Amino acid sequence: MRCHFNFRTGDSILLDEIGVEVASVHDARREALQAIHEVSQGDDAAEFDWSAWTLSVTDSDGQVLLTLPLQQLIGEVTLLH
Repeated sequence: MRCHFNFRTGDSILLDEIGVEVASVHDARREALQAIHEVSQGDDAAEFDWSAWTLSVTDSDGQVLLTLPLQQLIGEVTLLH
C-alpha cells in the first residue's frame, strides 16, 4: 500500500504528495519514525518548537492510518539511531 507522511500543526499542513510503498501499517510506522528522525537532524531542528506538530500517515485515499506527536517522539527517535 502507498502511504503518505503529512506534517501538521494547527491549520498548516506539509503534504507528502509522493508517498512510499509499504507492506503494512507496522512498516508505515517505521517509515514515519525514520522521517521524524530525518527532520529532527536538520540544521535548525534543536531550536524549532515541535510542541504542536504531528506526523499523520495516510493511505492513498486520504484515510488516516496513524498520527504521531513529534514533540513526544523526537527524543525517542534520536535514541534509536
